Amino acid sequence: MAYKSAYTPEEAALIGAGIYEYFDGRKRINEYHTLEEAKCYVDAIEEEFRIVRSEDIINDYGSRERFEQCQENAYEFVARYQNATDIFDGINRAIAIGQIQAHTSNELQLIDQKSVAAWFMDQGDVETAQHFYPNILTVWRPETVQSLKNTPENDISTKSKNAYLRTISALSMALISGSSGKPHTDAEAALTAIDSAKIERPVSTRQLTKYLKEAGDY
Repeated sequence: MAYKSAYTPEEAALIGAGIYEYFDGRKRINEYHTLEEAKCYVDAIEEEFRIVRSEDIINDYGSRERFEQCQENAYEFVARYQNATDIFDGINRAIAIGQIQAHTSNELQLIDQKSVAAWFMDQGDVETAQHFYPNILTVWRPETVQSLKNTPENDISTKSKNAYLRTISALSMALISGSSGKPHTDAEAALTAIDSAKIERPVSTRQLTKYLKEAGDY
């Protein structure tokens, strides 16, 4: 998708969750412009994998390995859709309390690209923020950015960084009683457990997925 000067909350949520343009693992890139469109695909996934007989696996997928790959890709989309709805709700809450300034054009509520990027920065998701506005680090909270620049990543020893990552991974696994073997699924499950405890999510699903992968458990 080409960069735009402004996005609707729904577009920002779909792009932020990585499903506005989504490769389904079957050599197709599908576009989902609304949460409703994405929900239709989620419903189709749940129907497809609700009950699968052993004989159907070979007939429909060719092999069990192919079936498991398709199932993993499908459930990753479901997790991303759930993340998109969380992002959508978060952005709308931010608009409601004045944290994000939105404007109306042709009856559409729009947020400028810098504001979208700044919201993702506030969630600790630098990668997504830079997708919306590549130079966000030059305009988002200059005093914080300068402080970060004065403390290079190299100042944190590899040993300490690895310890932090292992701690994050261990706490996440404790929340969900063990790994599923899929970092994105585990990240979403851990954050859902945090939601259940009425605690604000400290990071996005994408960022926690990145941490879990870096911890080396997958």
